[in-house]
Amino acid sequence: MTGKNQKILLIINPYAGQMKSRFDMFHIINHLNSRGYITTVHCTSGRGDATNAAITQSYGHDIVVCCGGDGTLNEVISGMIQLPGQIPIGYIPAGSTNDFARTLDLPLKIKKSIKIISEGSPSYWDIGCMNGEKYFSYIASFGAFTKSSYKTSQKLKNVLGHFAYILRGISHLNEIHPYNLKITSENFVVSGSFIFGAVSNTTSIGGMMNFDKKDINLNDGKFEVLLIRTPRNPLELAEIVKGLIKKRYDAHYILFFQTGHIEFEFETPASWTTDGEFGGRYNYVKIDNMHNAVRIIK
Repeated sequence: MTGKNQKILLIINPYAGQMKSRFDMFHIINHLNSRGYITTVHCTSGRGDATNAAITQSYGHDIVVCCGGDGTLNEVISGMIQLPGQIPIGYIPAGSTNDFARTLDLPLKIKKSIKIISEGSPSYWDIGCMNGEKYFSYIASFGAFTKSSYKTSQKLKNVLGHFAYILRGISHLNEIHPYNLKITSENFVVSGSFIFGAVSNTTSIGGMMNFDKKDINLNDGKFEVLLIRTPRNPLELAEIVKGLIKKRYDAHYILFFQTGHIEFEFETPASWTTDGEFGGRYNYVKIDNMHNAVRIIK
């Protein structure tokens, strides 16, 4: 996308994992301006601020660029999706894990990211809608390791990156407990005890689980759903770990399928994470795929 006289709204999280100094911010603005963009900058000041900025300030701009982690991008998309039209969204990944960027094969270097924004083209992307009010760009999950992302301190994330999630998850294995629930998708209904569930549109989950890119279509109107049954003994736990490592998702203990609509009914409330941030506690969750809801420059 040519930068000549185009107006960019740059929504930037100055506290994101890879934003090492204020200089990075000026570095980004300088690169955008050198490519002919007219740049307006909004620095986020807290949770929800990126969503508010996207809603109130994007009018009149040709591109909205998010610089931050997956959580900041989630907020920007949550704002943009509420507006008429589809202003293209650029992404300069500056978080700790950057699952979204890895899925799209976006570069993690600032200068290369800006080159993509100026030379790439918008591609359609499916967005998830939870209970008709909360949006996620690549994943909603519950159960084991779910607390790891939003309970890990930003300082630890900045130092260790996605490995911090794994460390946090391992240290809280004793807190993992099973959920009895009923799951209804487009094609079948299943009930039972599960320790983890994820509804995703990505090739990587927290750096811990990776799917083959040939198996994932990011704008097909379908989500990939991964469910892990509760192991009854150490041998079953070993089978689960082996299945995840070898990407054998059709095993008895691991369910993997695609759907555009899914419902979860829990006996007790379950905590959810959406795009790496706390997403609330629910007895009932309905998730719909919003096909081709936004356009991401890649």
